[in-house]
Amino acid sequence: MKLLTFCIIGLGSMGKRRARLLKQLNENYQLVGVDTRIDRREEFKGLFSCDVFSDIDTALSNKICTAVFICTSPMSHSNIKSQVDKYKLHTFSEINLLSDGYDDVIDTDNTRSFLSSTQLYTKEISKLMTIIDKKDIYFYTYHVGQYLHDWHPWDKQEEFFVFNKDTNGCREILAIQLPWIVECFGAVDKLKTVSGKFTSMNIAFPDVYTIILQHANGSIGCLTVDVVARNPINDLKIQNETTLIEWNGEPNSLKVFNLQDKKFDVLQLYEKITHSNNYSVKIIEEPYLEEIKDFLKGVEDCDHQFKYSYKKDAYIINLLDLIEGKHE
Repeated sequence: MKLLTFCIIGLGSMGKRRARLLKQLNENYQLVGVDTRIDRREEFKGLFSCDVFSDIDTALSNKICTAVFICTSPMSHSNIKSQVDKYKLHTFSEINLLSDGYDDVIDTDNTRSFLSSTQLYTKEISKLMTIIDKKDIYFYTYHVGQYLHDWHPWDKQEEFFVFNKDTNGCREILAIQLPWIVECFGAVDKLKTVSGKFTSMNIAFPDVYTIILQHANGSIGCLTVDVVARNPINDLKIQNETTLIEWNGEPNSLKVFNLQDKKFDVLQLYEKITHSNNYSVKIIEEPYLEEIKDFLKGVEDCDHQFKYSYKKDAYIINLLDLIEGKHE
């Protein structure tokens, strides 16, 4: 692949992660950074020896870029995507939590629009896709949670989008997990939600949700997400008469029950893993790297199909709104 220049918009933790992984893929890739905060610009410039700018138009007018990574808060994604599209560039956007802007997102013959859904790029979820037979029905329980103040302790609460009611932490967990759940078990036919507040945190949204999901094929799931758990939890169990699968969210911990031996087979899916000390041990860098690789395939080949899309995400966002009672 020819060497490319990437503009990273939003130089916080995700912007730095994407830049670091791009350099890992090819140290000769050129980077351009954009952020309104001077401290982030200076840090990014020092880390990657690249030009940085305070606004998008100045950056894209001065630098010839092939693609843009939108790594800002989800609340700004739609406006930034619309602004960048005027330059006819490929775009990679971090997870979306809001429904605005969907009508304007289209691929053309020359540009691609990639939307992150990192769980779909984990080896455990990819393996589940090969084990789960969509013609069969299953029941599953899944609990994911982590205390909200432990997510980004280096960020001020008022500056971190997960404390905002519209883009809150529980909503983000659901947006991370529901794409693979729907991909694995199919469309959701019915859902029922209960929620509550179990902490003293000054937040304007529930900190625990439990959702019962009935899928169109008859599979049933119980999904609990929270921003309460003081020790990060990721506890998945999938069952039917012939299947028992367990996963605690850590790499190389996916377990499939062997009916003949009456014991679990632990699947070793990674030869090596990379982990940042800033995050829970359940979060590794490899899936984020695989997303970038998939995006670059789409940049080279406009016929390449991404695992996720804005169309699929519109369906997920609608489920989020139903769970939060926004359609009531």
